[in-house]
Amino acid sequence: IIAATDAGVRLSPTWLAALVAPFAQEAETPIAVAGFFRPDVDGPFQVAMGATVLPLLADINPHKFLPSSRSVAFTKTAWEKAGGYPEWLDYCEDLLFDFAINGQRPNQPTAFAWAPTALVYFRPRTDLASFWRQYYRYARGDGKANLWRKRHVVRYITYLVFVPALLGHGLWGFFARWLGWLGLAAGVVAYCWRPWQRVNVLGRRLSAGERGAAYLLVPIIRLVGDVAKMVGYPVGVRWRRQRDQKS
Repeated sequence: IIAATDAGVRLSPTWLAALVAPFAQEAETPIAVAGFFRPDVDGPFQVAMGATVLPLLADINPHKFLPSSRSVAFTKTAWEKAGGYPEWLDYCEDLLFDFAINGQRPNQPTAFAWAPTALVYFRPRTDLASFWRQYYRYARGDGKANLWRKRHVVRYITYLVFVPALLGHGLWGFFARWLGWLGLAAGVVAYCWRPWQRVNVLGRRLSAGERGAAYLLVPIIRLVGDVAKMVGYPVGVRWRRQRDQKS
């Protein structure tokens, strides 16, 4: 069995025992086990960051969850069949590895047994500049690996078509300009609603003022992350096309 974690995380004392337990406990021996991670946050900015970019346990469907390399284990045989982690990819390599693992159990919703108590604690970025670089690189990795095309297309359409249309109507519309502003406000609320709920969970120790600041930071973090993705993704696509042409 190979157990893997990532740099920058803090392991719970029982992490390894919880991670490898399903290999002995499951009726059908799994080929891989997915652990979980919790945001390790302090202060309103990190609470907002963790709430925006990291799921809570309640958000996870174990049958669809693709574990990051922060908390995962697999058999050596499964690792060999998957070809290991793709060394040509600098970001998102864990997703391609997950797909290769799942491909070894095509008749199951997932090849990963679920071990939610195999916890590691992950500290999100502490400023917007480092967060922008992180998500730029994530999206560049998506472009290199040809991942999540529909998601990226939807993001471009949202920011380049719908947002300008609503803003334009709110500023210069010929009738009921309030509809444009209402549409923008509704979009922001819908987009930030789940992160705001997570702020209530992660920010229990914050004062009322600090929690209010965390709420206000969520849409800013969303916007910065989305812009970083829209800039990074075409860079990765261009890299992939150049690589394909050379091969």
